[in-house]
Amino acid sequence: MLVDPVVWGGFVDEFYSPSNYTSEGFIHLSYRHQLDWAANKFYSNSKGVFALEIDIGQLKPFLREEEAAGKGLFPHLYCALPVKHVLKVHEGSRRIDGKWEFKSI
Repeated sequence: MLVDPVVWGGFVDEFYSPSNYTSEGFIHLSYRHQLDWAANKFYSNSKGVFALEIDIGQLKPFLREEEAAGKGLFPHLYCALPVKHVLKVHEGSRRIDGKWEFKSI
């Protein structure tokens, strides 16, 4: 799951949901092989981006793989994210060409 560092840094609740959760009804997630594409598509103009590594095994009843953006199946989480299932926060870095990448994953 991608999130703005400022938003994540100020978050203190037990459950996280992005601003578009109410209108869409789910949280967009990505598998590792989709992460760089998603960061560059949706955070290209951002000053920073975090990738939350999530224990999806605990969330399987709320997870669906669905086609998105013509890029294959993406996991969608149909509940707010329990923060206790965030295993690690990975900070994106810019390559020399300005594209986001996640070296720590």
